Amino acid sequence: MTPKNKRILFVCTGNTCRSPFAEAVFNKRARERHIQAEALSCGLAAYPGQPPCDDAVAVAGDFGYDISSMRARPATPYLMAEADAIYVMSPSHRDVLEQAMPELAGKVSLLGDEAIPDPYGGGMAAYRQAYRIIEQAVTGLLDRMERGE
Repeated sequence: MTPKNKRILFVCTGNTCRSPFAEAVFNKRARERHIQAEALSCGLAAYPGQPPCDDAVAVAGDFGYDISSMRARPATPYLMAEADAIYVMSPSHRDVLEQAMPELAGKVSLLGDEAIPDPYGGGMAAYRQAYRIIEQAVTGLLDRMERGE
């Protein structure tokens, strides 16, 4: 990431479906909109190097995003410290981060208006539902960034 870019971090549980999709949507849309920001993603219980599951890759492709080459990375203090803003998929993710690193209070926000359901193991319909919510939430985030909020 270049120093001029705002650094966004998306966090979920395993970093194999929700947060990689948010990262892909954010980075593609930010480039299209010429927003000086870049995103990464990680998971609180991520197994390093694990690829996204097949359903996640397929549904992301249906939405026009390729997450097939992404690999899970665990949430680390370094990633948290380097991020300008951290967006989580559920209030429990925020609670875990803020309990482990109290200095993150105020830096961690829920991505959507409410928890984004974990589609893992729920089939294609569950991924479609979660990805629609994530795409809308990331679009709203980019809208706010364009307005300087």
